[in-house]
Amino acid sequence: MKKRFIVLLAAVIAVFMLAGCGDKEDKKEETPDSSESEGTNTDNVTLKDFDVDALVTLGEYKGLEVTVPEPSVDEAQQQAYVENIFYNGITEEAGIKDRAVEDGDQVYISYVGTMDGEAFSGGTSEGTFLKIGSGQYIAGFEDGLIGVTPGETVDLNLTFPDPYDPNPDMSGKEVVFTVTVIYIAPEISDEAVLAMANENFSNVDELNQYVYDQLLTQAQSDYDIRLENAVIEALLKNTTFIKVPEALINKYTQNILQNMTTAAASYGYDVDSYTNMLYGMDSVMISAQFGEDSAKQGLAFQAIANAENLTVTDEEMDEQLQKYVEDYGLSSVEELLGDTDKEDYRDFFMFDKVIDYLIENAVVQAE
Repeated sequence: MKKRFIVLLAAVIAVFMLAGCGDKEDKKEETPDSSESEGTNTDNVTLKDFDVDALVTLGEYKGLEVTVPEPSVDEAQQQAYVENIFYNGITEEAGIKDRAVEDGDQVYISYVGTMDGEAFSGGTSEGTFLKIGSGQYIAGFEDGLIGVTPGETVDLNLTFPDPYDPNPDMSGKEVVFTVTVIYIAPEISDEAVLAMANENFSNVDELNQYVYDQLLTQAQSDYDIRLENAVIEALLKNTTFIKVPEALINKYTQNILQNMTTAAASYGYDVDSYTNMLYGMDSVMISAQFGEDSAKQGLAFQAIANAENLTVTDEEMDEQLQKYVEDYGLSSVEELLGDTDKEDYRDFFMFDKVIDYLIENAVVQAE
């Protein structure tokens, strides 16, 4: 399924976060106009229920001028990614064990940190890579491994810096790290890469190309998101909203709140802790803010769809729904919809058409 990461994710909020929320038996028979919207059942209201042209005055939406940086791959990021894949892909059998550790080596170690004879939280690792001289660990840790041969274990008597921001409780504390050097990683070479037996690459050049392609794909995806957001932001600046129906705002607000609650639970947070961490405000405030902004976006999109004949026909909607059924291995459209109003999908498909139209007609400059 193609997903659009458009401003405030109005399209996704309108459909996918509605699943299971609606109650079709409560759907009203009447179609509200702009003056009646406040009394509409917010679970079932869709953009087609409103006289959008009476609510929105569109400004210029063709030829919107936006500036977005071109997608590119940062060389330092590419190198770091290459090293990450390589060092996590090699086995102990490929490691160097017949010489002592030198400055600049990438070593695979395990360690236990103790204070007054007791292991302390965060001071133990059963296996991790460390580049000697990187300054990644506290002073004395990396230097203390120089000259150690793989297979040997050493005790490092060290003191945490004061202050120690990552863990203030350890500031200035004297500790002992018992470290075992397991092996020294080999240099990245064709032979070492081939030994990884990875189906995506068999030598250094192929590994570099693989990483480059992965990062460029991500950069292109990020570019598409930034372009969509920039175009929609420009559109909304050119749009005058005569009135934003309360029913539409409430619908988006409720859907956003439900979405955030579900997301928070998946990370083990309550919803207010989650939204305060991300947005600096509680869930009610942020969902209300996003709800109004999303409603405005939806109205503007519908107005353009009306003006440019970008509305979604019943045939188009049925084809798209059937494709989703097949893509997700479901048994029927009814299973896909659940309690979601079918018309919400019409809004979602319309959003796709409109954003494509806006981008095709935009004037895009590289930053």
